[in-house]
Amino acid sequence: MNWFKGMRVPKRVWVVLPLLLALLVLPWGARASTATPTGTAQGRDVTDACGTRDLWAGTFYATVSDGGGQAEVYCVDVNTNVCWNKPYEQGSNVDDGRVVWILNNYYPKVPGQPSSLNSAAERAAAVQLAIWHFTDGCSFAEPNWSCGWGGCSTTEKIKSAAWDIINAAQSASTPATPTTLTLTPSSATNYLPGDTFHMVTAELRDQQGNTLQGYIITFTVKRGTQTKATGTAATGANGQASFTYTCTWGEGIDDITAEVSYTIPVGLRWLREGCQKLIMAQQASGKLTATATKTWARDPCAEWATSTLTVNGPIYDYGANTTKFEYTVCVQGKALSHITIQLGACAEIASGTTSGYTLGYDPTTGITGIKWDESGPERSVGGGSGSGGTEDGQL
Repeated sequence: MNWFKGMRVPKRVWVVLPLLLALLVLPWGARASTATPTGTAQGRDVTDACGTRDLWAGTFYATVSDGGGQAEVYCVDVNTNVCWNKPYEQGSNVDDGRVVWILNNYYPKVPGQPSSLNSAAERAAAVQLAIWHFTDGCSFAEPNWSCGWGGCSTTEKIKSAAWDIINAAQSASTPATPTTLTLTPSSATNYLPGDTFHMVTAELRDQQGNTLQGYIITFTVKRGTQTKATGTAATGANGQASFTYTCTWGEGIDDITAEVSYTIPVGLRWLREGCQKLIMAQQASGKLTATATKTWARDPCAEWATSTLTVNGPIYDYGANTTKFEYTVCVQGKALSHITIQLGACAEIASGTTSGYTLGYDPTTGITGIKWDESGPERSVGGGSGSGGTEDGQL
């Protein structure tokens, strides 16, 4: 037993027939963790850095959302200010392998490096200068180790250590990081009591758009505030993980959530428009979520024991000079091959936006009109089977 809707007009006809079998399709996206810079961590003022400028060089504290905690970050874009206490969005990894290597081999990832300096503040300043050298073209003189009779100043020691870091930097790569999580279908409708199963598929991709394998996706189904179903699945080579559940709680709308936890690696960039970019200097935990909805509705054909055609209308649009008829067809007992709506001799198609219909003479029925081919049976309700769908628009 199946149903679908369509329109009919005995005059000038305009056809717009979007398929409505999947209702309430909404754009649901994923939400990634954010990082909010809260203040300076380790560092100090350095004179004559990046030309003749005096700069504070070092790490900042940033709070990572979703339980990621506090982490130290460096910055790039030396000529742009940090936006304090403003959340930054997750961006791509730093693409300069030398910077990645520095982040993985010096403070704070390796607390005691560079070992030529005596404090975390001095080490952070040297690392920041080395990063700026590669990301911003920051230039500063390499000190003469004689440093005169008074010995080397702290700034000169920091610059010398920065040059040691620059000279030691080698090519490296950053790990793929989960960046987008999608859940499909974003919304769908099933008709009870026959269609009680629903499957959603989560897809996970990294900052380069590549699919990610081996991540555990947690699925949760809620009706209002009550959790109705849960499950987990690992992403395959195609980055996808699927979850199927059975609705035993009747008509209504379910909210479905997919969630994945991951490690935010050293070298990941944090971005906020108009603000100085930040890069992770320590690992932290992150989380991605995506949502979808599922509607469970009563089958409109469940009350009928035989195949029926119900016409509702007409509705005349004076401005468009069109008449709209809405019809519902319930097919019981056998599959439906096609349906044809007869048009009057004066009717014509003004425009159309949907494929799947033809206009002309139907030799099977002897009717001239609009014909839709149906490919059923698609589903079975109450012991009857047949094909169907929904058609909507104006004729």
